[in-house]
Formats: sequence, C-alpha cells, structure tokens
Amino acid sequence: VAVSNCTGCELCMEDCPYQAIMMRPRTDGLSYPLEAAVLEKRCASCGICVGACDYKAIDLPDMTEGTVKAEIARLASELKEKTEGRRVIVFACAKGPGPGLLSGGNGTVNGLDWARVVALPCIGMLQPSMISSALDKGVDGVFIASCAQGDCHYRKGADWLSGRLAGFRPPVLKKNLDRSRIRI
Repeated sequence: VAVSNCTGCELCMEDCPYQAIMMRPRTDGLSYPLEAAVLEKRCASCGICVGACDYKAIDLPDMTEGTVKAEIARLASELKEKTEGRRVIVFACAKGPGPGLLSGGNGTVNGLDWARVVALPCIGMLQPSMISSALDKGVDGVFIASCAQGDCHYRKGADWLSGRLAGFRPPVLKKNLDRSRIRI
C-alpha cells in the first residue's frame, strides 16, 4: 500500500475475495480518516485490489500498475512496428484462457501476429485506465480473456471487472471511450 496515495475509499477491501485488506486509522496525518493495510497471510496475490484502486495506492510486490502500463506501451509499440492491418491488445487472466493462447510469456499469441497479450494473475486486476491506456496507444481494439463467468479462479475477478465495464462498480470506464473497440 502506498499510504500517501490512499484515500481510504475502501474499494480494495470491498473487492478482496480473501478479506486480506483491512482499513485502519491513518498513520501519516493526511486528512482522510482511514488507510488500507494488507493482511499478508490472507493475500493470494490475485491483484483484484489493484483493479479496484483508482488512486495508485496499492500494487502487487512483483507486478505494479506502472509495470503493467509500461508493458501495454511496449506491446502497443511493437504492434505498430510489426503488423499491418488490425492491432489488438489481449488482457488475459493467467488462470483463464488456457495454455494454448499464450506463447511462453513473451506477450505473443500463438498464430496471431496482430495481437499481443498482457497476462494478469486475475482479470479482476484489470483497471479501466489500463484499457484506456491501450486504446490511447493506437491499438485498434482490446480483447479481454477471463475465466468463465461464475468460475473465477480467484472467486470474483470476472464479476468485478464486468461491473466496472458496465459502469456500476468503481472504478469505471470513461464515458467517452469507444466501447465498440472492447470485446470480452
């Protein structure tokens, strides 16, 4: 938890399927009454809390919002250089789409030279700002590959992402984003 960015909104705590996040009184003197704290023994490192946070206040130790967005930028740039025609960024749950989709973790998709993959521990880690970032980098579209609805490896990731995309679970997609460029 980056406490200086935490507003105490409680979204990470509400979304965590393992009750691995609690809210506690502020420790840094900022005006918000609460801050998030992770109970490491309960944490499954699914990243759903990252997907719930719109304030850059929580990250996984080995995968941050910044590293995901840097990977999006790298893959979008690679697509611009190497392919003609369509260019698609695939956000894939590492537990969901099956081993045949990913090619050795290098961001490529077997048989699809026009697509690149950003693999996330759980699709619930996908923030709407990550989708916007991909589209802003000039790709033609985004494809989201998750576990089957109701069969999420980390319990609620696909449900929470669906709510964010539908606009009733924060953080939500920007209203002016062209949703026709997003497929699930």
